[in-house]
Amino acid sequence: MQKGNLENFKTESVKQKYYDSLAEVEDFRVKYEIEVKRFVPGYKEEMLPIIISSLKTISRNGRTIDLGCGPGNLSAEIFKAIHPKEMIWIDENPAMVEVAKQTAKIEGVSPSIVNESIESFSAEGEFHAVHSSLTFHNIPHTAKELAVKKVFNILKSRGIFIWTDLIYFEDKEKQKKEVNYRKQYALDRGANPTFVESSFKKEAENDYPLTVEKTEEMLIKIGFVDIQRIWQSTTFLTVSAKKP
Repeated sequence: MQKGNLENFKTESVKQKYYDSLAEVEDFRVKYEIEVKRFVPGYKEEMLPIIISSLKTISRNGRTIDLGCGPGNLSAEIFKAIHPKEMIWIDENPAMVEVAKQTAKIEGVSPSIVNESIESFSAEGEFHAVHSSLTFHNIPHTAKELAVKKVFNILKSRGIFIWTDLIYFEDKEKQKKEVNYRKQYALDRGANPTFVESSFKKEAENDYPLTVEKTEEMLIKIGFVDIQRIWQSTTFLTVSAKKP
């Protein structure tokens, strides 16, 4: 198997080629875990326990969906913690799905893993919980609202949506301060400087984050209630919301 390295990005085209060939990358799930902890302050020690604690309140022995599962690292941790009756992992990248299948096997969990986009996914029946981490910011705002509405529609009454995502601040000085902090945080933990610059360039030019307020407004508009900010770190936010 050909070895891959997350730090070998030179341009966005190289980065895309890398993602398109993830199934051929040796130990990608391990490399991903290293990188995500460099780029998301508090990812493992703060965010994960809070997400698991919130999902445990409703989804144990229930039906759960993970939207944008990526390589399945976080999804597997959730699966082992909440013991769902059924859990579906969804990702639009075929290579990611292959890595997620490897992760499920290694971690000894048995989700259904589906290659489909968040915008087009469909699932039969109702679910106790939907979780999504660091995915929706890739979706343009109009499509994002439709996707969140789809989440609302597949949840059971009192079902919970746990949504972690990239956010931004309308205060430009605060936004700059938080982004600069994240850049230095990643570099201090060994991230490749070229990869850091390309990642933040992509984030600034090609992503579609919402503010905290716009996130909550969208959830309210769609019909969610009991909306709570359960975790925030720099430009990342986790909210929980329930279907009435």
